[in-house]
Amino acid sequence: MTTQRPYIFLSHSRQNLPHRDTFIERLTNAGFALWYDERDIEPGSRWTKSIENAIKNCAAVVLIHSAESVQSRWIERETLYADELEKPIMMAQMDETPIPFSMKELQAIPFHTHADAGFERLIKALNKVPMLKNPEKAIEKQKKALRDHRFFKHLRKLPDGDLCAQTALDLLAWAEANVDEISFTGNKEPALSAVLWIGNGGLSVFRVRAYPRQPSIEIPFGDLAAFAPYDQLAERLRVLRRLNFLMPAGEEFEEERADRRPNLPIARALAAPEALAEFKQILDTMVAQLRARDSVEG
Repeated sequence: MTTQRPYIFLSHSRQNLPHRDTFIERLTNAGFALWYDERDIEPGSRWTKSIENAIKNCAAVVLIHSAESVQSRWIERETLYADELEKPIMMAQMDETPIPFSMKELQAIPFHTHADAGFERLIKALNKVPMLKNPEKAIEKQKKALRDHRFFKHLRKLPDGDLCAQTALDLLAWAEANVDEISFTGNKEPALSAVLWIGNGGLSVFRVRAYPRQPSIEIPFGDLAAFAPYDQLAERLRVLRRLNFLMPAGEEFEEERADRRPNLPIARALAAPEALAEFKQILDTMVAQLRARDSVEG
């Protein structure tokens, strides 16, 4: 996942919006960053995937417990998933509705008797969560974890390793600012993927492939073809032609590669700073168009 300010996942029933808005106001005024579905799920995005990733990457969960919330299967799923990931979960009891058996062990704070005292206790508890106690340190820790990933050490052992690793780190910084998730996969030929959460799941905009002979940047046109506007061959060809300006003479991609997964050799195509800058501009355009069309179609 891209680095960002540590946040609280706010779990609530749609029937408890007045309660939710009070929590947003009080916790935001206390200096916390919040995630909640109505604001943070982009139009057209897959609801379940967005919630899953939001819980996976949150610092803590605040559950607004009420007679309405216990009827929600979504809230039960969110709570069980957060518990599975060992996220700190604070339950705000808004009424005397019994706590479900699956949630008996959660830290419960009564709000129905004295709301102000409840918020005081909740804020005190949240300030003890390490990531929320020192968010700047948490962000730096996340960034360091990404940059220290063994993927970059592996790249340095390959041909033109230092150049390839530095280019991959530069693209990592671009991905942190522009995509929704950064993932590392593979063992023999590991890869770094920059992922957008669009459509019914995710799409890798590019992958840095640690091929033993020639580390490369893969553009998955075959996957892009499922998403507007790149479901149109003309749009994929437009990108392919821009990529060809970066390729060494005589190694340009044939048009048929617009339906496949062409690879740009890092050392020969992106060594020059202006070439890498142009490649990032191509990525900027792709991401902007994909997000715009995903929002309209959603």
